[in-house]
Amino acid sequence: MKGKKAQIEILGLAVLVIVLAIILIIALTFNLNNNGEDDVRTGLIANNLLNALIKQEGKVNFKNLVFECYDNIKKEQTMESGCSNLNKEINKAVPLLIGNKEYEISFESDAEEFYKFGSCKIGIESTKYRFKYEGITFISSIKLC
Repeated sequence: MKGKKAQIEILGLAVLVIVLAIILIIALTFNLNNNGEDDVRTGLIANNLLNALIKQEGKVNFKNLVFECYDNIKKEQTMESGCSNLNKEINKAVPLLIGNKEYEISFESDAEEFYKFGSCKIGIESTKYRFKYEGITFISSIKLC
C-alpha cells in the first residue's frame, strides 16, 4: 500500500513540474516580446508631441499657422506656397523634439485633408486631435516611424 501511495505522489509532483514549466514558457514569451511596449511608448510620444505643437502659443502659434494654410488653400493656392510658414515651423520644431525619426503630420477640415507633411507610410499614429480656430474645426494627427 505504501508503494502505491508513493507512486501517486511522485506522479502528482511530475504533473506539477510540467504545469509550472508550461507557465514559465508562456511568461517568458510575453516578457521577451517588448514590441508592444515600444509601440505604446511611441504612441504616447506622438500624442504628447501633437498636443504640445497645437497648444504652443508665443512667437509661433501653430493654430494660427494651420488656419493661414487652410485659408490659403481655400483661396486655391498650392500647399507649397500657401503653407510655407507652417512647413518652416514644423521643420524646425518636430526634428528638435524627436530627433532624426521620420514622421508625417496631417491636418483636415470639413472631412477633407488639406495638409500633409513628411514621409511615414507605416508607423504609430497619434489619436486625432480636434481644435477650433476662427470657428472652424480642425482635426490633426502625427505618425512616427
